[in-house]
Amino acid sequence: MMAHLALLLSMVFVLLIATTCGAPPQIPDASLPLAVPVQARIGESILVLVGPVRGDDGLPVRLMVVGRHGPTVYNTTFEDGFAQFNITPEHTHAGGYLALIVIAGDARGEASVLLSTRRNTAM
Repeated sequence: MMAHLALLLSMVFVLLIATTCGAPPQIPDASLPLAVPVQARIGESILVLVGPVRGDDGLPVRLMVVGRHGPTVYNTTFEDGFAQFNITPEHTHAGGYLALIVIAGDARGEASVLLSTRRNTAM
């Protein structure tokens, strides 16, 4: 129960940080499509693909990852309608769920990944 509360508070904290940072160029208010595996192996990298979206190349994209390790923020930009992130093994070293929140302008996307000892890379 306490772990769930800590995870929820971490997510709220990360969202507050994201909304108080400088506003990037606007894209339409919409959901960002995310392609991530539903399950990944503990200690391995995870590829996160955002898109396709229509908009300017170079638009900043922020990925917030919240798990047992606490919140981590990754940054990149859209190129040809896609943004790609690689969640590094240092952030996948403990089992459980990772909450993924992607923000670009007013658009948002969310997903979760179960980290376990079993391999299942289905997206």
